[in-house]
This record gives sequence, C-alpha cells and structure tokens, in this order.
Amino acid sequence: MSIATLTMQMASMGLKDWAFLIFLSLPPLFVLGSRRVQGSRKFLWFVVASLFSWLAYGVFLLMTRANNGAAAGDTPPGAA
Repeated sequence: MSIATLTMQMASMGLKDWAFLIFLSLPPLFVLGSRRVQGSRKFLWFVVASLFSWLAYGVFLLMTRANNGAAAGDTPPGAA
C-alpha cells in the first residue's frame, strides 16, 4: 500500500471513525500514565492494553489495585 493510498483512505474517514480510533487508543495511554506499575511491567501492560483495549485495561485495574494507599505489590501493615 502506497503512502498516497493510505493518505486518501485517512482523508475519507468520517468523524465516527476518528472518534472510534481515539476511544480505542485511550487504555494504552491510561496505562502509560498510571503510577500503579513501573518499568517492564508497565511496558507489558501497555502492549496488552494496545492489543485488547478496554478489556485489558479492566484487568489491569483489577490486578494492580492498591492496598489502602500502599503501592501495588507491597505487603499490608501487620502482615507477617
């Protein structure tokens, strides 16, 4: 596919198409801006959210839930 063909197809996209693409691109951006994970774990969640969008973002939120303000992965106070 040439660049001219790609440009023509993008120019013919309507408002609904652009809104849908923006809607699908939000979860990976939310993961990148999150403070719940860092480093390679953040990159992994970014890739998963890019591939599976909102479904993966929901799983990300559930799996990285903070414990009463403590960072995810920390043991809660009083735990042995």
